[in-house]
Amino acid sequence: QGLYATGYKDGDYKKTYDLDVDSPAAHNQPHHRPHGDPYVRPSATQPVNHAPIDDEGQWKEQKQKEELRAKNKKLNNPQAVIDLENEPAYLRRRVELDDVPHSSEVTVSRWTITGDEEPEIRRDNPYLHDNVD
Repeated sequence: QGLYATGYKDGDYKKTYDLDVDSPAAHNQPHHRPHGDPYVRPSATQPVNHAPIDDEGQWKEQKQKEELRAKNKKLNNPQAVIDLENEPAYLRRRVELDDVPHSSEVTVSRWTITGDEEPEIRRDNPYLHDNVD
């Protein structure tokens, strides 16, 4: 047997096929993806697929994805990044603060230093008590 043995012996019947290369075959067509190519970003001109959503969890997930897309678009613009850096984090995350003392207000600690620089221990210190362990 030779290097490229086909299993046929001399004189055996061999099948031959003629291939029609010019006609397009169905399997050679590009696959149609109704949800889009996952590696290609949708352009701003393409409409986002807003299919009716039945489940509350799916609706929240869709809303979350849209918010992330909007944030990613902001991060592509240098001026928008500067604006985000200048905005406090609690405002970006929509956290409402109640009764926040202003930073210029003085909060007196339990240790105070008087004018003569002697430390004074206040009587209402919860860490100092008469009960010895």
